[in-house]
Amino acid sequence: MEKRGQFFLFMAFIVVIAFVGLGTIYTSVKAPAEDYYFIDLSEQMQLEGYNVIDNGVFNALTQAQINENVELILEVYAKANLDSDIIAVYGDENDMSVANYEEEITGSVGISTGAASAVSQQIKKKVINRPSFTLSGSGEKKIKVTLSNNVQEKENLTYEFKLKKGQNFFLALKKQRGDEIVVLQK
Repeated sequence: MEKRGQFFLFMAFIVVIAFVGLGTIYTSVKAPAEDYYFIDLSEQMQLEGYNVIDNGVFNALTQAQINENVELILEVYAKANLDSDIIAVYGDENDMSVANYEEEITGSVGISTGAASAVSQQIKKKVINRPSFTLSGSGEKKIKVTLSNNVQEKENLTYEFKLKKGQNFFLALKKQRGDEIVVLQK
C-alpha cells in the first residue's frame, strides 16, 4: 500500500509541474547584431580627418585649402556609404564649416501592368549642405549639432562639442537599420 501512495504522490507532483510549465510565460528579446563596419567607418573617418587637418597645418596650407581637403575626403566617404548620413564640423576656434551629407528622396518610379498591383521604387539622392559660420566672443565656445528626425520633432538628437584652440574636427554618422537609428559621434 505504501508504494501505491508514493506512485500517486509522484504522479500528482508531475501533473503540478506540467501545469506550472504551461502557465509560465516565455519572454525573449532579439536585438539586431551590432554593425561593426559602421563603427570602424566612424573611427577611420575621424583618423583620416585629423590626418588631413594635420597635413594642412604642417604644410602651412590656408584654412580654405584645409577645408577643401576635408570636404574632398568626406565626399569620398559619403559616396562610398550611401546608406549613412555624415555630418562633420571642422575649422579653427573662429571660423567653422559644416559638411552635411544626407540622403533625400527626390521621387519615385512605378511600373503598372494594368492590374490592381503596381510596383514602385523610391529615387534617392545624396544632398550636400555646406554652411560656414564665424564665431565671435571669448571664453569657452561650444557647438551644438542636432540630428533631426523628419517624423517626430521630439526625437531629435542633440550633441554638444567644446571647441579647442587650433584646428577642430567633429564627426557624427547616422544610419537607419529597419526601425532602429544608429548614431555615432566622434
